[in-house]
Amino acid sequence: MPDLKHIPEKQNSKDSAAAFWKWFIENEQRFRSVEKTNSEEALAFLDDLITEMKPFNPWLKALAGPYSTDKHELIITADGDIALFCKVEELIQAAPKIEGWIITAHKPPLGFEGISIDMYDKEFSSRSMHFYPINNSNLSMMLCEAQCCTSLEQLRSQLHIKSLLLTYKECQV
Repeated sequence: MPDLKHIPEKQNSKDSAAAFWKWFIENEQRFRSVEKTNSEEALAFLDDLITEMKPFNPWLKALAGPYSTDKHELIITADGDIALFCKVEELIQAAPKIEGWIITAHKPPLGFEGISIDMYDKEFSSRSMHFYPINNSNLSMMLCEAQCCTSLEQLRSQLHIKSLLLTYKECQV
């Protein structure tokens, strides 16, 4: 929950948006010059950026990084808070055209395609796993290899549940 003691005084949102973008234009080169391996300096820039954004809205967040070899991207996000989506849009609408930058409202969905974990000579991915929601249990989800089970009943026969510990039992293929 946000710290309500540190809410800045209410300002005209147009003035505070203009002040933020003025600061960004004056400081964006600082971020561009950060070496890819210097995460501390990049984080310091993002901390400053978020601080400068607070007069516009104290709960918005930002991400920045390379977009291509000659462009960077700044993402202004409400961090999932639907009530703040309009403030993100308002700040993005106030953004001037900034050479070498793509300004984006909201974090784009990342999805799960191409994400996998390889452990014990097995691949765990959206292609090789099934996920089942569980109701009335200490657990909220069970998962199993796609080749081992095609239904929740088969899954229950493959897994032993003890408190919050799941023990995976190799399936017989």
